Amino acid sequence: MKPVERHIYVVGDFFAKYYGRRAQAAKGNSNAEYEVHTYAQRITRAAYVWDPELPAPDSVNQMRPSHLDEVEIHFLEDPTGYGKPFRESLRDPIIADIRLEGVAKEHMRSFGTIRGKIYVKVHTVAL
Repeated sequence: MKPVERHIYVVGDFFAKYYGRRAQAAKGNSNAEYEVHTYAQRITRAAYVWDPELPAPDSVNQMRPSHLDEVEIHFLEDPTGYGKPFRESLRDPIIADIRLEGVAKEHMRSFGTIRGKIYVKVHTVAL
């Protein structure tokens, strides 16, 4: 019998500052993509969740960067007993329900803040 895999995610509210620039649209396509870079990133109200319902991969209002460096994480309940937020680099996060705030545009670039819900797989358990 093949073991069943369960996944533990950190789920929380994501906040970051961002800058983006408009990438060149493919020839004949009027909708250009934006390359978005985040910094000063933090997760608040974070919790460990077993197998949460994830946003659909084709959902428009999300981004899936390959990694986020030095994210400050604030848990609802401190799992370490340390009492302070900690910094962690995250691989393959999903940021959904994105809202852009305080957007300033300059030529083909934009700046502002980004908010959303973040899902990051941190552990897989075979049962």
